[in-house]
Amino acid sequence: MDNFLCHWEIPAENPRELSKFYKAMFNWKFEASDVTGDDYLMFTEGEMGVGGGIGKPSTPNFGIMNYIMVEDIDVFEKKIVELGGKVVKPKTPIPGYGFYCEFKDPQGNVLGLFENLKK
Repeated sequence: MDNFLCHWEIPAENPRELSKFYKAMFNWKFEASDVTGDDYLMFTEGEMGVGGGIGKPSTPNFGIMNYIMVEDIDVFEKKIVELGGKVVKPKTPIPGYGFYCEFKDPQGNVLGLFENLKK
């Protein structure tokens, strides 16, 4: 199943410190990945929630970022441009997980795409 919200991120200059706030507020559980260490902490919102992360911003003026699962980022990057959007961070590998990219829609909203690693 593709084209659904699969991940969201909260920017933080100090991810470990900000994670304490969200743990106290919502009882979310955080863990560093072996890929990113303490610069990016993954969390889950519970059994029904979409997972996410708290990490250092990857692009200027980074706000909360939502990622949509797609089958093939390359196809979607072409569609973004054809439909009047702009790719602001091209397809980038996440070792052991897959790929992501970030784009602006024609109104300037920034979203991300995520593609699972093919097995």
